[in-house]
This record gives sequence, C-alpha cells and structure tokens, in this order.
Amino acid sequence: IMARSQVGKILTFLSIFATDIQLFSVTNAFHVPSYATRSATVTVVPFSTFDSSLTRKPFQAMEHDSESKSSSTSLAMGMWDSDNDQKIMGKDRLLACAPYILPLCDGDQFGKYIFQRIPAIGQLDYLLLGGFHGFFNSVPLSSFGLFLLFAFQSRNMDLSRAVRFNFQQAILIDIALIFPELFSSISGSAGQNLPRIVLETSSNLVFYTYAAAIGYSVISNLLGEKPDQIPVLSEAAEQSIGPM
Repeated sequence: IMARSQVGKILTFLSIFATDIQLFSVTNAFHVPSYATRSATVTVVPFSTFDSSLTRKPFQAMEHDSESKSSSTSLAMGMWDSDNDQKIMGKDRLLACAPYILPLCDGDQFGKYIFQRIPAIGQLDYLLLGGFHGFFNSVPLSSFGLFLLFAFQSRNMDLSRAVRFNFQQAILIDIALIFPELFSSISGSAGQNLPRIVLETSSNLVFYTYAAAIGYSVISNLLGEKPDQIPVLSEAAEQSIGPM
C-alpha cells in the first residue's frame, strides 16, 4: 500500500506538471514575437522622401518599441518579484505552514536512530505527531488523499500566491522523500546486512535535511517571509505555480 501511494504521488505530480507545460505552450502559441512587430513598424516608413519629419519616424518607432519592450520586461519581473509576494500577512502565516504537516509525517521515520539515542526527542516527536500518525495508519491512503488536496490547493486562485507557493513547496519536499522511502522498502532484508553505521548515517542525513527544510519554511512563514531559499525546490515551486 505504501509503495502504491508513493507511486501515485509521483504520477499525480507528473500529470499536473504536464498540464502546466501544455498551458504554457498554448499561451506562447498566441504570443506575437516583438521582432515581427518591430519589423512591420519600420518597413512601412518611406525612406525615399527628403522630408526630415518622415526620416525621423523609423528611429522614433524603434525607440517606442524599445520602451515598450522594457516596460513589458519590468512588468513581467514585477509579477514574479513583487514586494507583496514576498510578505505573508495575517492568517495566511498559519495557512502557509499547514501543508508541511504532510512531509513532516512522511519523513519522520528517518529519525528513528536519533530517537533511540535521544529518547527526549522521540517523546517530543510522539507528542507532536502521534495523532497524525494514528490517523494516517488507521485510514488507508489518507496520506495520498492529503497530497491530492494540497496539489489542488496550490492551483486555488482564491489563495494568495505566497500560500500557494508553500503548498507546492511542501508537495515537492514530500516527493523528494519518496525516493529514500522506496529505496528503504525495496532493499528490505538486504539492507539489514549493511553495517549499522551506514544505515544510521544515511537515515540521519535524510532526516536532518528534510527537517531543516521544513523548519526553515515554517519559521519563515510565521515571521511573514516567504521561504523561497531552498535550493532547487523553491525555484521549482515558483515555476510550477506561475507568475500570478
């Protein structure tokens, strides 16, 4: 069941990503290249006359086109990097933290060696996540259902872009955890023959990495700052939700 759920998450993400690519292609299909407009604007100006007012028009047209291109570029950059997008206000701070509960629970298993060595951390982990683990274990495919819900919420235009960004980034963190999970489940009994130091080191590395990413995201959201500095994942989340 776990393997099916993880494969389902990957297929769902790929289908959503493919849809984004198709929409991007359709949008570009209706885009008129600026060089075509520039060429048409310049060629209609008669150069054969000695009227100085006419000979200035090509250069005026080119200057106007350059200004339009510059303003369009500024507008596009503003859509991606506006100050409002970088700030998370009011109740959106808590809402932006909510989706990280999914990767937090899915990656919790990689901290088992840390919990064994430091029981206090294990007890704290149980107090914070024990209820969620109980729900996910008692309801089949509940984790996958929550993944689908978050995936659709990342496309919900009623939410602010910063909140949708966090939904998408939480999904990507959860997808990144699928690969060590699948490796762990596939290796099975073969992994039991590996030295404990190898198993413990690799498991701890995954735990520290994903815990740092989630901790950074949650703290940034609570402070009102968008957590967009996670290598690779933040950029992928930005591109996935689009400029609006």
